[in-house]
Amino acid sequence: MYTIKRLHYLGGKPEDYNPEGSGRDFVYQGSLWNEGFPSDPEMISSIFCYLLDAAYYGQIPLQEWGKKTYMINHLISYSQVSNIHYLQDDQVALLNTSPIGYIPIYQYVTKKQAFQVPIDQLNLFYAMAMVYAVINKENKQGMYGDTSFQKAMTAIFKVETTRIGGTSVGYSSLIRM
Repeated sequence: MYTIKRLHYLGGKPEDYNPEGSGRDFVYQGSLWNEGFPSDPEMISSIFCYLLDAAYYGQIPLQEWGKKTYMINHLISYSQVSNIHYLQDDQVALLNTSPIGYIPIYQYVTKKQAFQVPIDQLNLFYAMAMVYAVINKENKQGMYGDTSFQKAMTAIFKVETTRIGGTSVGYSSLIRM
């Protein structure tokens, strides 16, 4: 629930984005952000890479509440750096070079190689821009299709009903929690 509320909050107040954690004035269930919650860059990179997965692999089945979670293939974590060589030749990815609990530092991956981008408050966005640039330069008619991501965005944010504690709630109800 934290992630949904935080993303909704960022949608209305993007200047509250914090590359080192979460907003300074964002309160969730009476608490400020702590390391038990995902950071802003971790949330945004996860959604971005899920969109890449949906564009690359086609429709990705959404998991039912409480079932096995989906593993994002276009997001490579610190502990999975050796997995870069398993990527397809035409596949791009984001690589988080920091262990969990530290400020995320991203690189972009193309042709099974990681490339650095400037390390500052916009690090994630530099890496995302480079991924887009690679897709648009090399994959116009490739596996990423037209890279509009419209279907994936709809799949992520179209939460018609979800069971929480035996109660069915819709997206608008999730935002208010």
